Amino acid sequence: MMKIQGPPRMATSKKAGKKGGIAQFAIPVLALVVVVVIIVIMASGGKKKPRSVRREGGTLTQLAQGRERVTRERTGSARVRARESREERKSERREERRRLREERKAKRRERSRRKGETGERTTIRSSRGGYTTKQSGVPVLKAIISEPTGERMAIVGERRVKKGDQIEGRRIIDVEQDRVKVEYLTKSYEVKINQPLY
Repeated sequence: MMKIQGPPRMATSKKAGKKGGIAQFAIPVLALVVVVVIIVIMASGGKKKPRSVRREGGTLTQLAQGRERVTRERTGSARVRARESREERKSERREERRRLREERKAKRRERSRRKGETGERTTIRSSRGGYTTKQSGVPVLKAIISEPTGERMAIVGERRVKKGDQIEGRRIIDVEQDRVKVEYLTKSYEVKINQPLY
């Protein structure tokens, strides 16, 4: 009886099968390690570490913290300088406004003092429309003069007045030796020398 033989089979050894299994896993693991190393190098960017971190042999997180701290210090000092300059400008403006206010007050005081001395008249707007004049300084009874005729005259402000004259809506009733009697709106009162008329 004849045996029919098929195609010849290749003999495979068990050792060769085992080597092929280890090689299958070793190559991808090695490739993965290389990729991880490349990623780490790229992440660090090849930049130099700050000196303090390099001396300590710090990690990547320490490097990042060092950069953040330097950035904070730079921006913080810039903000502080900007804030200080703003405060300085504000204080200069306040000082300038205060100085101008003081100058205006001094000018007003000087004007009112001069008007009081000279008895200046000022034109002001009336509440009924139009304009009216108002004596800015209250007239003062400065002196009483006796004339040779025996009649007395009073010097009120810069004017000479006698009995019956009117000054700023007030009528002089009588001029005595050291005082003047004045009538205003049906009321009478006396004014002595160096006293204001009202």
